[in-house]
Amino acid sequence: MIQVPEKRAARGAVLSDLHLFTDRSTAHQHLEEIHETAAASDLFIFNGDTFDFAWSHHRRFEKSVGAAIEWITDLTTEHPHCSFVYLLGNHDGIALFKEALSRLTATRPNLYWEPYHLQLGRKMFLHGDALHSCTTPEHLEAYRQKWDKPEQTHRKLTARAYRMAAYAGIPTVLIRLNSKRRCARRILCYLRSSLDCDARSVEEVYFGHTHRAFEDYKYHNRTFHNTGAALTRVRLNILHFEFSGEPLQFSDGREVACDLQPADAIRPDPAQDCEPPSDEDRGNPGSS
Repeated sequence: MIQVPEKRAARGAVLSDLHLFTDRSTAHQHLEEIHETAAASDLFIFNGDTFDFAWSHHRRFEKSVGAAIEWITDLTTEHPHCSFVYLLGNHDGIALFKEALSRLTATRPNLYWEPYHLQLGRKMFLHGDALHSCTTPEHLEAYRQKWDKPEQTHRKLTARAYRMAAYAGIPTVLIRLNSKRRCARRILCYLRSSLDCDARSVEEVYFGHTHRAFEDYKYHNRTFHNTGAALTRVRLNILHFEFSGEPLQFSDGREVACDLQPADAIRPDPAQDCEPPSDEDRGNPGSS
């Protein structure tokens, strides 16, 4: 359940494509902003490819997944008032990570995960790799299988070549090949196939994957936003939005309610929180 102060609109944020564990990631430059965003948000959506297991500097998936779970645990522990949703992308959608996420979410009340797409009222969140001719979640899963090769060790030479290309600005040129219109058209095709008539309720779409940051692109009466990426010579675009008590709707039909509570029940005033609460404050008078 997402707890939101009833005296104001709920605050949400979304980012994608941190590509943690790769040499070309610039995520470390954005950690302060990420923590500041979590501290100010009620809901924080990580929209795929937060981690990059295919190009990780760890030699095995097991080590990369262990480090990813530790990173998520630290973040969700530091910001217990904020609810986090981790959507998967093509670089972090491996089976081993899904299993680890399922175990972790069972112990973290402010953490959820989703493999394909997430709806919040009239807003839709998905990684964006569905634009590769993926018309259903089943097709998307088949596309992602190519990245799930646990016996494959890190490809050092290829990674070095990619890093050199990144510094030369080559990926930024290739990014432009994915036009806004092409991305919007293909993602909308996926949503119509996956949601059927429910796609008509979607007015805003937030996605990543293409690493091309933009906002407010209009296509077929919908507004598309891309959150960019934390990569060399690419801009990360953390986006903010408001919502008003709508439930989170997951691709498997699950819903998570949004619980409106008084603001001081969720975030005590730091000035009044200098001393630990007494037994009486906890509602246990006379306990020892």
